[in-house]
Amino acid sequence: MMNEPLSRSVLTTTIDYSNPTTSCPIERVREQIRRRAYELFETRGRESGFELVDWLAAEREIKHHVGQS
Repeated sequence: MMNEPLSRSVLTTTIDYSNPTTSCPIERVREQIRRRAYELFETRGRESGFELVDWLAAEREIKHHVGQS
């Protein structure tokens, strides 16, 4: 659910804004989702046509992992 609190690890993450490669926590989660979706794509043998399915599955996995589901 959207109103559930973030996991403790997400809330206590320190961000170094002076480092240009460090992004906000939301951007880091989005990047993790992107990477996982690509892994799912590769696991399927790079078969196209399942981009949304892969993205949604990755989103569920990552959000569950960080306590947002």
